[in-house]
Amino acid sequence: MERHFELELQKLSNRILKMGNLVGEQIHNTMEALLTCDQELAQKIIDNDTIVDNWMSRSTSFASGSSPSRSRWRLTCGSSCRHSV
Repeated sequence: MERHFELELQKLSNRILKMGNLVGEQIHNTMEALLTCDQELAQKIIDNDTIVDNWMSRSTSFASGSSPSRSRWRLTCGSSCRHSV
């Protein structure tokens, strides 16, 4: 079970990194589209927003699931947050 938890946590971490990269690209592209009035780029940003929303939905559904590893993930994150405050 320990290994399964680590694999799920790694998958989530990778998904968040990919999402963060896409969001950074979205911000850059938004500035570019605004400065150049590029409607095609603006449409690409809108289309990619759906991808970010889907990734976010999958990531939050992982955290709210009921499997033992998800419960452990919530405990780990909860204790990390309390210690960092």
